[in-house]
Amino acid sequence: MIAWTLIATGLSLFCILALCVGDPKRVRSGGLGGQTASVRKRRALTLVALLPGIALAWSGDAPAFLVWLGACAVTGWFSTMWLSRPRA
Repeated sequence: MIAWTLIATGLSLFCILALCVGDPKRVRSGGLGGQTASVRKRRALTLVALLPGIALAWSGDAPAFLVWLGACAVTGWFSTMWLSRPRA
């Protein structure tokens, strides 16, 4: 079960980081002028990020689900702090 937890967490973390990088509000407010993700792409990434957690919860493996949930929360906070730093 540890392998499934790591695979599920890795997939969700990749999607969370992709959502953070393509966030339209962050790009607009930071004056970065880069490409933002479309609404369809953001919704698809959100769904793909949630599916592993749903699968872990459905399987009844509470510790694996809680590890996944904690890793996603920490990744969300750290990626927001990292990407919101002012650029020199």
